[in-house]
Amino acid sequence: MKNKKKLKFSYFIISLIVIIYAIISKPFIECSDIDTHIFRNVLLVLGICLLIPNIINISKIKKKGIINFLIILIGIGSVIFIYNNHSKDYKIRNELYFNSIFNKDSSIATDSVLNVVDDNTKINLDSNINEDILRVNYIDVNQGDSIFIELPNNETMLIDAGERYYSEIVMNYIDNLGYKKIDYVVGTHPHTDHIGGMESVIKKYDIGSIYMPKKQSNSNTFLSLLKAIKDKNLKINTGKSGVNIIDSDKLKVNIIAPTKEYNDSNNSSIVIKINYINRCFLFMGDAEVESEKSITDDLSCDVVKIGHHGSDTSSSLDFVKKTKAKYAIVSVGENNKYKHPYDFILKRWEDVGAKVLRTDKLGDIVISTDGNNLSVNNEVVTDNKKVENINDDKNDSKIEVINTYTVKGDTGLIKIKGEPNKEYSIKLYYSSGVSKAKGLENKTSDNDGYVTWNFNIPKNTKPGKYKFIINDTEFEYELK
Repeated sequence: MKNKKKLKFSYFIISLIVIIYAIISKPFIECSDIDTHIFRNVLLVLGICLLIPNIINISKIKKKGIINFLIILIGIGSVIFIYNNHSKDYKIRNELYFNSIFNKDSSIATDSVLNVVDDNTKINLDSNINEDILRVNYIDVNQGDSIFIELPNNETMLIDAGERYYSEIVMNYIDNLGYKKIDYVVGTHPHTDHIGGMESVIKKYDIGSIYMPKKQSNSNTFLSLLKAIKDKNLKINTGKSGVNIIDSDKLKVNIIAPTKEYNDSNNSSIVIKINYINRCFLFMGDAEVESEKSITDDLSCDVVKIGHHGSDTSSSLDFVKKTKAKYAIVSVGENNKYKHPYDFILKRWEDVGAKVLRTDKLGDIVISTDGNNLSVNNEVVTDNKKVENINDDKNDSKIEVINTYTVKGDTGLIKIKGEPNKEYSIKLYYSSGVSKAKGLENKTSDNDGYVTWNFNIPKNTKPGKYKFIINDTEFEYELK
């Protein structure tokens, strides 16, 4: 009897908790596109259906079982009604929403939420590309994606920006490279681990063009991003197969997916292919097997940012074989709850000869090319073989490092002794590339041959060993 009373009391408490949670809660995860309104209403009905039978059970009402059964039926009916009514309303709202946002005639869309260009847009057709470096920075944003690309035509591109709380890491990375403008911003799809940090990026930097797929989300993150875009009077270009962002003789930046509209967000991901002279990069977002199969473009590439963080929903065997990749980049969080990446998916990439590089193991990953040679985290490689450092035979020079002092988020110091009254240049390399901090300019040694550089170290720079080059001679220092 006592156990029965305890059970009833527990039942009563649980029903109250469900009702309270329904009133104050938000959806468990934004990226699942659960609508807050329906989420709360369904929970509220569920809580009431649990509470009323409990109250009846402790009352003196006769035929309690029949009454409770009817209440349960009413509850189930109410949940179905709420869902169907919401779905109809949701569909109507979204249809109106899309009609206002994805308006092909931007000249009459001034009163809509956003002005959007929906045709296949070719930008920057000038074939006069600088003989420069294409550098791709895969930024470690834990369980999310963010890729900052320094194009050889002196323009930049940002593909995704991680979760909202990693926006500072993304912006610090870009700041450290010395950029104030991002020419092309790509939100591959509306999940928060890809677009969460983009609102802050849009607000901070001078933005050229924005590309997003014709796929929406009901999350607050997505709506905040739209507002940030609207507030800066920017347009959204529809990201879909056939859109050429840059098309020139030496540099091509093409969107090769999605090839159609999908019900789910992952397969709606924008997939970008970059060709620079003889090298190619592929960025898959969270595109899954269905999207992979629909791509008709040539998939052979040197470097692939694999889809969906190494999940088994992406990287089909046929797709992996078609890429013929030398490197497979996995943007993933350490010990994440999704168990990404899956071992057999990594093995699938390794079996085709790709070297797997993971942000949870390596942190930021930087791959650059002059269109022929590849450099991975500042190591020059050709067909996955490291080229002997051209500076190794120069370490017998007269340059002597007297002192190095580096503390994260503090001021760094490098002091050398060389030849008197001689100009010395210094290049200091972080994982993101050459530092552009003030204080690292060329300097002339004093009468005794001493030169000292003082410079700032970004707060987000990870401790470890980094190299610096003085007049073609390579040295190493440790950041603690």
